[in-house]
Amino acid sequence: MNTQVLEYLIAISEEHSLTRAAERFYLSQPSLSHHLANVERELGAKLFRKEGRALWPTEEGVIFINKARAILHAEAQARQQIEALRVQTRPRLRLCMDTAEEAWFRQKVQPHLERLQVRIECTRLPAGQALTALEQGCLLYTSDAADDRISVD
Repeated sequence: MNTQVLEYLIAISEEHSLTRAAERFYLSQPSLSHHLANVERELGAKLFRKEGRALWPTEEGVIFINKARAILHAEAQARQQIEALRVQTRPRLRLCMDTAEEAWFRQKVQPHLERLQVRIECTRLPAGQALTALEQGCLLYTSDAADDRISVD
C-alpha cells in the first residue's frame, strides 16, 4: 500500500461514491474498486458499507481513514521540513539595496540565480547605511539599467 492508495480511500469516504472518487484521480471505477478490495483484503476488514447508492465508512473504515489522513499529514510535514533543510543548505547571497534597485534586481537577476539554486536574502538599504550593511555581511550593489549589468561597490 502506498500513500496514493490512502488518498483514494479518503476520496471514497468524502465522496461516498467510487465513481466520483475515481473521477478525482482520472481513474476508472473498476480500477479504484480494485484498490479498495486489495486494501480490505490486506487488512482483513471491510472499510465501507453500501447504503442505497452511497458508500459509508464502517467502524474499521473510520479508524483507517483517520489514520490515513494522519499519515498523509505527517508525509507533507516531512516533505516541508526536508525542503526547508534543502533551502538552508543552498548557497546564500545577502544583498542590501534601495527600493528601486530591488525591483530591478528581482526582475532582471533573481530568476537567473534561482535557476542556479542560489538562496537570496534582500534587505532594503536606507540612505547612508552602506558601512553598517557591509559590517552585517551584505553585498552592496548598484545597477546600470541601460545595459543591465551589476557593479559591486
